[in-house]
Amino acid sequence: DPIDVGGYDTPGAAERLARSGSLMYIADGSAGLRVVELSNPRSPVSLGSAQFSGEARDLVLSGSYAYLATGIGLQVVDISNSLSPLPVQSLETPGDAEAVDIQTVTIQLPSPSPDLPGETQIVGQYVIVADGERGLQVVDVQLPISPMLVGNFDPPWEALDLKVVQNLAFVAA
Repeated sequence: DPIDVGGYDTPGAAERLARSGSLMYIADGSAGLRVVELSNPRSPVSLGSAQFSGEARDLVLSGSYAYLATGIGLQVVDISNSLSPLPVQSLETPGDAEAVDIQTVTIQLPSPSPDLPGETQIVGQYVIVADGERGLQVVDVQLPISPMLVGNFDPPWEALDLKVVQNLAFVAA
């Protein structure tokens, strides 16, 4: 049976978690983004936080950035310094941003030699936002400090959560 080895009470309403190494990133409702060190699970340590407009409902990590659904849109936070995460840009969406996931598009470049593998190059990075009654919003985040809405899918149902697997978005409605 599972046993409780430790915990951390956030100041907000912890809604979603994302882990990178020994760090846990928490979408903490009206308290924004929290960063907690978990190298000793019996004694988690709060490292930093970031405040922004809206409520942190969901998050996904990619490189040095966290992308958060905030109810009013997408918030991009630079997490390169876990002691001081920095909100760098936000993008309002037309609906009620509930959840996010990320899709990275790559190409395999040919190798100059048959003995060497080809280079993989990122050609696009997109955050997909489950935007409530407005369906799915597709945001180009290849340049994270300048997110750009590039597409949408507006079905007759509410998009409440999603998971992107390869080129498919599975949506909870």
